[in-house]
Amino acid sequence: MIINNKIKSLKLYLNEIKQIEKDINNAINLIKDIIIEVKKMAKKKKMRILSFIGNKGGKQKKIYTNNLIITGNDMARIQEVQLFLGHMIFEEVEKKVFNKNY
Repeated sequence: MIINNKIKSLKLYLNEIKQIEKDINNAINLIKDIIIEVKKMAKKKKMRILSFIGNKGGKQKKIYTNNLIITGNDMARIQEVQLFLGHMIFEEVEKKVFNKNY
């Protein structure tokens, strides 16, 4: 009886985890779609955009010609490189705009 209750509890817990995973994947896909729409809107307004994308570029690679693609399958590594490059770019912009030297 105790073992059956434990198994039922574990199955419920597993179902909850599966639902959370679905919700997270849905949220990620929604965010990706929003980013793509924002980029399309910016392109229509003739704004210059540098796109940081990972892996092979996916849908976003097709939208713009100014893509910085961080190749690989390790999402954490891709994000680290993207953050590093973003900081470098902003540091250079600050130097030029605010005459700051670090």
